[in-house]
Amino acid sequence: MPHVVLHAPIAIASNLLETIRDSFERDHASFDNIHLSLTELFLSRDEPKLFIEAYVKEEPLAQRVGVVVRQMKTGEYMISLHELGFPRVTTGVHFAIGHVTKWILGLSPEITIQKSNLPTEIMEAVGIRI
Repeated sequence: MPHVVLHAPIAIASNLLETIRDSFERDHASFDNIHLSLTELFLSRDEPKLFIEAYVKEEPLAQRVGVVVRQMKTGEYMISLHELGFPRVTTGVHFAIGHVTKWILGLSPEITIQKSNLPTEIMEAVGIRI
């Protein structure tokens, strides 16, 4: 499954999910023939994670998917595709995860990518230099 793991220093990590939640705004982005809309964000009541509803339109498929930001341990966060609805892993889904990653990286220069299995083309398309 496509994912990115971010690292945040303890000072930022202590409230990073709340910072992400509070800074969320509906967003749209495009890449080639892929159109992405981030429409809604939900905070889990029982676990340290966020669920971002995304609409990905690409030929020949349009799908509504969930992008999850999950705290793995203190200072470590995984951005990945949620399995709800059995989404297909497409270039558009990679783009959605990359776009959310770029947004979160923009919240602080101290947040860094620890690991990613997204294609280099996608990382470059969203403006992330690796």
